[in-house]
Amino acid sequence: MHSPYSATTLTSLEPAAILRLDRALRRARERILGGGATCDALWSVLIELAASDDGLAFEALEAGPARHFGRTTLLGCLSTLEELGLIKGRKRAEQPLLSHVRITPCGLKRIDEVIQSALEALRRYG
Repeated sequence: MHSPYSATTLTSLEPAAILRLDRALRRARERILGGGATCDALWSVLIELAASDDGLAFEALEAGPARHFGRTTLLGCLSTLEELGLIKGRKRAEQPLLSHVRITPCGLKRIDEVIQSALEALRRYG
C-alpha cells in the first residue's frame, strides 16, 4: 500500500504556464513510457492507480479512465503496464481478466521520473 498522490492547485499559474507544463509532461510521458498511440491511456491508468490507496477493481478502471478510450485499449494498457512491472494485478478465477489492479513501487517511480523530467525541461526551456 502507498500514500496516494494528492491534488495540487494550479490557480497561481498563468494559463500559458499550464500549457507549457502540459506539453512538457506529454513529451516526458512519451519518452519515458513509450507506448506510441496508447501513451495517454497508459498514463491515465497509472495516475488513476497512483491516486488510489490500494489499487482498483477492473470495473472501476473501466468506468473511470477507460470510458474515454474503451475496454480493448484498457486491456492492452494493463497488459503493457504489467509486463513493464509498473502495475500488479490479481486474475479472476473464471477468466483471464484482472480483477484488481494496483500500482507497484516501480510504477510510482516512473510517474516521479515523468514529473521530474517535465519540470527539468520547463526550467531549461521555460
